[in-house]
Amino acid sequence: MEVRAPQGSVLAATLFRIHVHLLPKLL
Repeated sequence: MEVRAPQGSVLAATLFRIHVHLLPKLL
């Protein structure tokens, strides 16, 4: 993971993590 990642990439990664954590609960 690059240290100088654009905020868009950071936001996408954060949303991805949230989605991964919430997915099992929704299923």
